[in-house]
Amino acid sequence: MSDDALRYWLALSFVKDVGPVTIKKLVALFHAPERIFSATIAELLDVEDVGEVRARSIREFASWKAVDREIKAVQDKGIGIITYTDDAYPVRLREIDDSPVVPYIKGGMTDEDNCAVAMVGSRAMTDYGRIVSERIASGLAASGITVVSGMARGIDTVSHRAALRAGGRSIAVLGCGLDRPYPSENRRLMEEIAASGCVISEFPLGTPPNREN
Repeated sequence: MSDDALRYWLALSFVKDVGPVTIKKLVALFHAPERIFSATIAELLDVEDVGEVRARSIREFASWKAVDREIKAVQDKGIGIITYTDDAYPVRLREIDDSPVVPYIKGGMTDEDNCAVAMVGSRAMTDYGRIVSERIASGLAASGITVVSGMARGIDTVSHRAALRAGGRSIAVLGCGLDRPYPSENRRLMEEIAASGCVISEFPLGTPPNREN
């Protein structure tokens, strides 16, 4: 995808109060993000759930410098961005109504990842929880099933590490920007996951690991 096309996709994700469900409806009608920004208020109001406030937020969007900075930053940091209409967009993720339209990715996804199991659990894990999680994650990975988790302390970390030790693939889904790995002690783990699997986030660079994420 050209930087120009990506620029409009990112701009859509930056528009205040316009979420992924609404963005998908806009793209379905206008076909290309750039056409959305050149649409009239009346044309935007034809889209379901786009009221006067959202229509004006799109028409009056002015944060183009922030968008350009984001593109340069991801390029400098070796981070990729895929869009909802890309062939590379994960098939399973596309099935979710409010899936992110511009996920940030470090590493890569393959067709193998269509067969995946999510493992999450307590940060304050017990010895039993650790042992069982290691066994489950190792068994899944050895069977060619991708292990997905959130890279948090505790069970998440154990699940990722066990999958990698078994020679399998793992995907980490972060609640922060990919330039803000959390917890900080898992920075090396993040690089290991990205080297053989994928780290993904729906949040722009610089987003802190806020609880609501």
